[in-house]
Amino acid sequence: MSTATEHPSGEASAVLVPAVADERAARFALWAERQGVEVAQRLADAEDFANEVQRRLTPAHTTDTYAKAWRVWERFCAERGLPELEATRGVLVTFGVWLLDRGQANGKGYAASSASTILAGAIVEPRRHGVEVSRDDQAQARTQLEAGAVELLKAEERRGRGQAAAAEVPDVPGGEGLPDTLAGPGTRRSS
Repeated sequence: MSTATEHPSGEASAVLVPAVADERAARFALWAERQGVEVAQRLADAEDFANEVQRRLTPAHTTDTYAKAWRVWERFCAERGLPELEATRGVLVTFGVWLLDRGQANGKGYAASSASTILAGAIVEPRRHGVEVSRDDQAQARTQLEAGAVELLKAEERRGRGQAAAAEVPDVPGGEGLPDTLAGPGTRRSS
């Protein structure tokens, strides 16, 4: 039974965070008291199995997103002189504002949807290290992030790539012979 934690980059960490080890030991002790040591070991093995299933079934793009979010979080914490494993309300709100203001490596702010994704991803790693990140604190950070996004819209500041252009039938491979629009034959679009 391995007690190594895994970083979002997929690299295993050789150090088990004390808070995680303490929680695991407390749970095992409770199970052993109620069910006996042998059953407690089977329950612990089942937890390990469930963690491995979750790890294996998490899509690669999700793991990549978490890893990218963590790198942004690390950059934020280094810039502000904050510890990476202290995801308090104040730090999360500040992070959200920072993402919109100048979070990109080039000093520009992220689009609101990207900032929201990064905020969510950055919360995952402290949890993996046994840090409790309050739902209320997360909600406060999201509320402030959304308010910041509204302010960007009011200022008519558009970020990101924008909406993708619609594909036209002639752009679709093998679309020869199909009508030009969904309305059917004889309804050619005028350019």
